[in-house]
Amino acid sequence: PPGHSLALVGSWAVNRRALNDVSGSDFQWRFPAPDSSGSLNDEQVIVTTQVEVDRIEGSCFDCEKNLDEVDVDCGGSTCGACAWINELHYENTGTDTGEFVEVVSKVQDLSGYTIVLYDGGSKKVYNSAPLGEGTSAGGVWVQAVYVGMRDGVDGVALVDRTNAVVEFLSYEGSFTAEEGPANGMTSTDIVVFESGSTPPGHSLALVGSWAVNRRALNDVSGSDFQWRFPAPDSSGSLNDEQVIVTTQVEVDRIEGSCFDCEKNLDEVDVDC
Repeated sequence: PPGHSLALVGSWAVNRRALNDVSGSDFQWRFPAPDSSGSLNDEQVIVTTQVEVDRIEGSCFDCEKNLDEVDVDCGGSTCGACAWINELHYENTGTDTGEFVEVVSKVQDLSGYTIVLYDGGSKKVYNSAPLGEGTSAGGVWVQAVYVGMRDGVDGVALVDRTNAVVEFLSYEGSFTAEEGPANGMTSTDIVVFESGSTPPGHSLALVGSWAVNRRALNDVSGSDFQWRFPAPDSSGSLNDEQVIVTTQVEVDRIEGSCFDCEKNLDEVDVDC
């Protein structure tokens, strides 16, 4: 019919490269339908601002504590975990000293959260320690809990305010807990380990890099990083060789590239 057209439809939302990535190939051609000449097509959506993408009402991205969330936009059965175990130290040369568990969180206050330690032999709880407020580390918060830990096959559980296990890790092997909050759960072996030859002041730690995507910090978790064999510890701050980029401008501006907000290289216009 007159007034109809062929048009691209579909949706695209800003990612870590911002608008430089969007193109016609992100959409699909539609059979004839009423035209929208001079404006974006019906059924075509381009979301370009971080706040538009982050705030999805009644979801894990609406900047409110709802659903069964433990904190704002995290925890519970639906949303990503609010925190993860990021570093630990349990054994070194001579008398063990400075044993600790470090936690990184998306919220500052982890009051009500607990570190629960399991003996892999008895499969029972042998120690625990409460968490509190973390130190800001560029969009996330970090805190280290110093608590006596055992050598050998043992486990560390991170437990939230509802007494739900957020993470249950172990070193030097895995086992199934027989009491406490992790009762019936099998630990995840981090594979790396310490020994009687590990120098004091060293630790096992998560390393790697993560950059903000369209869900901002709601997406980052411990699974985005990899466990590293013993190296000098960084308890209470992000680990050496661990990078979390949390702001759009840091990611978008890459000097001398198609994402530096300048017309350079052989670009026809700014960054394109």
